[in-house]
Amino acid sequence: MIETSHTQVVREAGKVERRHHFRWKSHCRAEVQTETGARFAATIANLSPAGLNLEGGQELIESVFDRRYQPGLHSPVTFKVYFILPDADAHCEEVRGICSSIFVGRRYKGHFVLGARFLRIEEGAAALERFLNACR
Repeated sequence: MIETSHTQVVREAGKVERRHHFRWKSHCRAEVQTETGARFAATIANLSPAGLNLEGGQELIESVFDRRYQPGLHSPVTFKVYFILPDADAHCEEVRGICSSIFVGRRYKGHFVLGARFLRIEEGAAALERFLNACR
């Protein structure tokens, strides 16, 4: 690859976009259901056809990971997520899916972000696709 001053500046700035999907920034409320059946509130920070980023407190992270979470270490876990997509026509679409965790990051004390990919959308796949296409 020929290195140009432009690609060098972009690489140094860390702004090379490697995502394959558009991400819609959000502040939608979501409900997470852990493998044990416990349910917790979270906020969707961003959403794409491939997955989402959830924000929540330490209780959410500890519950999803069944108290196995250790900073710097990540073993993927599976959980369910439920949320409602806002619609300009004043009706809402429900989405239910199964996710696998990809990463956990700490925003600030007691507040975390949980990155996850969709394994399967059980309900609302067409609505999610329409919604994300409309956001582009």
